[in-house]
Amino acid sequence: MPRLLALLLLPLLASPLFAGPTADVMRLVPPKTTVCFVLQDLRGNAARLSESPFAAKFAESKLGKGLLGSDEMKQLLAADKVLHDHLGVTAADLLDQVFGDVVVYAYQPPPDGKDDHDTGVVLGKAAKPDALAKLAAKLNAAQIKSKELKGTADKKHNGVGYVERQKADGRTEYYLLREDGLFAYTVQEGVLKQVIDRLSGADKTPSPLAGAIDQLGVSDAVVVLLFEPKAFAADLAAGEKKADDANQKAFLKQFGKLWAAAEAVGVSLTLDTGATLAVTVVATPDKVPAELRGLFKPDATPSAVWAVVPSDALLVIGGKFEWEKVTALVGSFLADDGKAGLKALSDDLLGPAVGKDALPKVKAGLGPDWAVWLTAPAKGDTGVLPAATFAVRVRPPGSDDDTVGQAIVGAFDAVLHFFRVDYNRTHADQFTLSEEKADGGAIRYLKNDTALPTGVRPAYGLRGDYFVLGSSVAAVKRFTPPKSDAAVKDAPLARLNATKLAEYLTAHGDKLSEALAGWTGTTADKAKTDLTDFAVVLDLFDAIELHHTGDGKRMTLAIRAKTAKPLRK
Repeated sequence: MPRLLALLLLPLLASPLFAGPTADVMRLVPPKTTVCFVLQDLRGNAARLSESPFAAKFAESKLGKGLLGSDEMKQLLAADKVLHDHLGVTAADLLDQVFGDVVVYAYQPPPDGKDDHDTGVVLGKAAKPDALAKLAAKLNAAQIKSKELKGTADKKHNGVGYVERQKADGRTEYYLLREDGLFAYTVQEGVLKQVIDRLSGADKTPSPLAGAIDQLGVSDAVVVLLFEPKAFAADLAAGEKKADDANQKAFLKQFGKLWAAAEAVGVSLTLDTGATLAVTVVATPDKVPAELRGLFKPDATPSAVWAVVPSDALLVIGGKFEWEKVTALVGSFLADDGKAGLKALSDDLLGPAVGKDALPKVKAGLGPDWAVWLTAPAKGDTGVLPAATFAVRVRPPGSDDDTVGQAIVGAFDAVLHFFRVDYNRTHADQFTLSEEKADGGAIRYLKNDTALPTGVRPAYGLRGDYFVLGSSVAAVKRFTPPKSDAAVKDAPLARLNATKLAEYLTAHGDKLSEALAGWTGTTADKAKTDLTDFAVVLDLFDAIELHHTGDGKRMTLAIRAKTAKPLRK
C-alpha cells in the first residue's frame, strides 16, 4: 500500500504543480531552462468549471455519463480513497492546500547530453505550508516502513536547508520546503542548488522565461507551455550545419532565423465562457525574415466572401491569398533548386491551362478574397452529401476586365475535356460536360450519375467578380457575390458549426452511414455508430474557430471553442 501511495503522490510532486503568484515562482526558474510548463489558478478554474452550466450539461450528456461511469473514473475515485485512508488527504485537499494557485515544471537540457538524466525541477508555493510538510513526512515514513526508502538526510546549501530522499535502489531525490510555502522537487541535486542560489540571491542571472507570460499576454491562461527561443535557434543552427540535403538546410536556416528573432514563444489554454488554445510568438520585427513578416501582421480586413457565406454552413475556410506573397513565403524555406522547382511547378501546370501569355495576369489578379464551405443538402436536393462551394475573386471591384476569370474558366474547360475523353474511352459509363444558363453567366457542369455520388455534378462559372466552383449547379447558383463595400468583423480563418453539423449527422445518419460503408469498406452499423458518437461530442459545442491575429510584433494562432453552455456562470 505505501508503494501505491508513493506512485500516486510523487507524480504530483514531480509534475508542474505549484501555488503562489506566478511571477514570484518564475524568478526561481534556473537560467538555462529551455522549456517551462505552468499551471495557474487551478483552484479557481476548477471551482468555476464545476459550477458552470457546461458542467451540468456535460454530466447529463451521453458522453459525460459514459466517462463518469467508466472504469478509469472508478480507479480515480479508488485512488482518492487510498490517499485519504493512508495520508489523510484527498485530491481536493491537495488542490486547495498545495497545488491550487500556480505550478511550474522547468526543464533544462542535461549538461552531459544524456537523455536519461532528468534535469527538471518542480516549483511551487503551498497555500498551507503545514499541510504540505505533514504530507511529505507521512509519505517518507510510509516508504521507509515499506523499505522503498532507506531514509532521509537533512542538507544545506548557501544556508538554505533541504532534504535528500535515499531510495532503496540507490537513486536519490531532493526537495525543499520553506515555512512560507515555497517548495521545490527534483532528482538532480545540482538543479535544486541552482534554485537555492536564486532564492538566496547568490545567482542574480535573469531567467529568459521569467517575464514571458506577461510578454505573451497570457497571464489569464490556466495552462502555459513556454519555450526559450534562443536555445531552439541554436539547436536549429547546429542541425543546419549537419544537414546534407540542400532543401533541409534551407528550411532549418529560415526556421532558425524566425526562432532567433523571437523574444517569447508559448502555447496557452484559457478558459472563460469558452476555451481558447493558442500559439503566440513575440518577435523583434526587423529581425523577422522579410518573407515571414506578414505572419505577424496579417491583413486586418477579412475576406469579403465571409459576408455571403451562409450562416448555417457546416464548415467554412476563408482568407486572403496573393500568389507572389504565398510563393515567396514557401520559397523562403527552400534552396535555390527548390525555389526553381516551385516556380516550374506552377508555370508548367497552370501555364498551359490558362495560356502562358495570360499566366502573369492570372497570378497577379487571382484573389485576394476567397473561401470554401460546406452546407447541408438543401430542400429538394437528391443527395445526402453536403453541398460544397468554392469562390475566389478574379476581378477587382469596379473593373470590367474578365481576362483572369475567362482564363480560369478556359483552364477548367480544357482539363475536364481531356479527363472526360480519357475516362469515356475506357469506361462504359460516360461523363458529359454540359452548360446551363443563369443570371450572371453560363454555368458548366460535369455529369455522370453512375460514377459520381447522387446529387454531385461538379459545376463552375463566373459570378460577378468571382470564379465559383461547386458540387452542383445549384451550389454555384446559390452564391451571391458580396457587395464592394461588404464589411466583415472578426472573421476567422476557419469555422466549424458544431450545432449544424450535429443536426446534419442526426438527420442524414442512416443514408450517410450507408454511403460511408460503401466507400470505406466498413459496415453501415459501424459507420453509423462512429457518426453518432461524433454527433454526441459536437452537441457540447456551438462552434470551433481558427483565428490568426498580429500587431507586427506579436502573432497568435488560436483555436476558439464556443461551448453549447458557458464554462462559467
